[in-house]
Amino acid sequence: MGTGATCPSVVTQRPCSCPRTQVSSVEQCLDVSLVPWLLWLLEASSSGERKGKMQSTMTCPSLKLSKSKLIRVENFEAYFKKQQADSNCGFAEEYEDLKLVGINQPKYAAELAENRGKNRYNNVLPYDISRVRLSVHTHSADDYINANYMPGYHSKKEFIATQGPLPNTLKDFWRMVWEKNVYAVVMLTKCVEQGRTKCEEYWPSKQAKDYGSITVAMTSEIVLPEWTIRDFTVKNNLTSDSHPLRQFHFTSWPDHGVPDTTDLLINFRYLVRDYMKQSPPESPVLVHCSAGVGRTGTFIAIDRLIYQMENENAVDVYGIVYDLRMHRPLMVQTEDQYVFLNQCVLDIVRSQRDSKVDLIYQNTTAMTIYENLAPVATLGQINGHIA
Repeated sequence: MGTGATCPSVVTQRPCSCPRTQVSSVEQCLDVSLVPWLLWLLEASSSGERKGKMQSTMTCPSLKLSKSKLIRVENFEAYFKKQQADSNCGFAEEYEDLKLVGINQPKYAAELAENRGKNRYNNVLPYDISRVRLSVHTHSADDYINANYMPGYHSKKEFIATQGPLPNTLKDFWRMVWEKNVYAVVMLTKCVEQGRTKCEEYWPSKQAKDYGSITVAMTSEIVLPEWTIRDFTVKNNLTSDSHPLRQFHFTSWPDHGVPDTTDLLINFRYLVRDYMKQSPPESPVLVHCSAGVGRTGTFIAIDRLIYQMENENAVDVYGIVYDLRMHRPLMVQTEDQYVFLNQCVLDIVRSQRDSKVDLIYQNTTAMTIYENLAPVATLGQINGHIA
């Protein structure tokens, strides 16, 4: 894919039908308090006075966007119905407000000539302030990878969001896994979708494989209807140290779309979290799709939302997406994904209210199969696949 490609859904958003989002660019910049200022400018323009001053001040005033829209759980269903009215008009307005969040932050490292070929899409570049820095070997550019630390509910570096590896970034990907002490990888894309390569297959299938100084060997693979679980041993050949890694590969999420049902993603999130309880607390969860923003942002957001509901009895979809976009551009990439997050919250609220049972592992045959297996099986024991 490389440097000339543009992540397509960024430029194919459906136009919002809400009256608020159809106003002109000038109207979007104005509120009632600015009317006197505007009248002064118009008067000055027509009379030719204060020309120099007007040239220096006639810019669109920056509006301070809200950073949070916290909703109590008991009020969320009414809030959802209000925002959903008129073809999701309220959600469309919220999503529109998020489009400019964080975009002026520098991305100098990603734009360096020596790093451009390491970016899958030329419009999805990591912000310098939160980018993951690798160790430097021989050149200063050795520290670059298209990845950002992302805040979770518990810490500012709870996740790493990254793009699907390219052929020329495979070594960097595994170096990041080792250097950042990653024990879990969440993959939310297929390697090829609709005939297009979305991610290089970065893991070995049968025999162990070297990626620079890192050797990776797969020890098990469990193929289920909605996702695949793979276990690996990751070894640093310079020190002979090694640690386990589990890849959670969600295979039923369409590119730029959303899963068929909310319970699929919710169950998958709990599956990942159950495994992370066995991992070192300082180990970040590495999450990627193709660009590392749409599906990746949606997964990280639902994890944070569930924790927020459990601990605060409140939920802030808007605020969480705002926070994610301050750390990596375009997180939660489409309006449909934003609405889907709200739908996930609504379904959890209804499930807990109506049945008093958490929406965990319900109606998921795959979970039953998975729970009956040993935590780590060998390829020989399970023949590589369970259908």
